[in-house]
Parts: sequence; C-alpha cells; structure tokens
Amino acid sequence: MRRHVARVMAVMVLALAAFWQGGPALAEDYRPDKERIGGLRLGQPEAELAGLLRCGVVKSKEILEAASGEVVQNWRYADCGVVLKMSSARRGGKKRVAAITVTA
Repeated sequence: MRRHVARVMAVMVLALAAFWQGGPALAEDYRPDKERIGGLRLGQPEAELAGLLRCGVVKSKEILEAASGEVVQNWRYADCGVVLKMSSARRGGKKRVAAITVTA
C-alpha cells in the first residue's frame, strides 16, 4: 500500500513539474485595454464606434446592472454577428464598450 501511495505522489509531483511555467501569472501581464477585435476594444467611447461596423444596430433598453452599479445597454449588429455591451454611469450618459461578443 505504501508503495502505491509513493508512486501516486511521484506522478503528481512530475505532473505539476511538467505544467509549471517558471512563475506565477501576474495580473499586469494581461492588459485588456490593449486587446483589439478589428477596431473594437474594451473601454472604447461610443463616439469612436461610428463607421467601424457597417451593419445596422438595434439598441436594447437601458437597464441598471446591480452588480456594477452601471447602466448597461446591448447594441446588436446582427448582420455582422457582433453584440457590444455598452456601459455608462447614468441613464442617457455617454457610454463605453464594456464587453464584446462576436458570433459566426
């Protein structure tokens, strides 16, 4: 029984060593504000969206998102397969891109 436990432990240690990449992943390694999908990016002001997507847009009703305290609205560009979740601090306020969903 002890040999079995020792073998299992050895396999676990080897598996961990194989997947260890030399250090922890740091939050500053990922910069979502630097990521782009075409001309779209997170945090992008609505004024910069004009002309980027050449499909018609259907805007949902603005709703208060309790989790963030932001007022959000989905902008659907159905012919392009894009949905932008737009966010602002208040109803009718200037919005920024909070999330991007692209489907084929």
